[in-house]
Amino acid sequence: GIAAGVPDNSLAAIRKAVEMGADMVELDVRTTKDGHLVLMHDKTIDASTDGTGEVADYTLEQLRSFNMDRAGVVYLEEGKPVQVPTLEEALRECKDKIYINLDLKHIAVPADLVKVIQNTGMQDQVMLFCGGKAAEEYQRLDSSIALHPYIDTSSDADQYARYDAAKLFQYGFYDWLECNPLAKEVRAKGRLTYSNILNYDAQTLAGNHIYIDRFIESETDYIQTDYCELIAAYLRKKGLR
Repeated sequence: GIAAGVPDNSLAAIRKAVEMGADMVELDVRTTKDGHLVLMHDKTIDASTDGTGEVADYTLEQLRSFNMDRAGVVYLEEGKPVQVPTLEEALRECKDKIYINLDLKHIAVPADLVKVIQNTGMQDQVMLFCGGKAAEEYQRLDSSIALHPYIDTSSDADQYARYDAAKLFQYGFYDWLECNPLAKEVRAKGRLTYSNILNYDAQTLAGNHIYIDRFIESETDYIQTDYCELIAAYLRKKGLR
């Protein structure tokens, strides 16, 4: 959602995020019918391509027969339609440029995901958005790949204290909105926090900074936004970037 016309989870969106000065990009991963890992937010391909149906019902080759679009308009690069990228292609695009928050929508074989990250040498640039048993499995497979669990309270982070990989915790926007001290409490435990301001991007665009100021006051470490260039400029103005 970083720019009008650019499809979500495309290589073009990654390049745009880098160009606009983002520190991290969120990518959604799913497994195809033949076991390949590709980027796709929804269970179906309807919203991101000119095709229909579920990712899990297509082989990679079949999936590549569709063109990526945004709001029904096929996206072109150098005059040619772009296709759904594999995870490996996305990681190589991000290498040495930007951190990645990998939202694990549907991963058939966790070891396959870890292997792609290892083979591309991206262990220190990737954070896996998962918790519970999935977090335990990825910790076992490669504890050098950071975990990124969701928490509702600062005490929820304690269950991951024994996980070296659990470095960043996401929490709901309502906590910083209501001035709850969750982020500060997690920081006191030596961990980082992550939340979103997506619901209030429109206000920031309109010049109303009350919400971004409240976010800053929460001391949350990472801000998720569709307008990173705007937010980054405001943070620089405040001497925070």
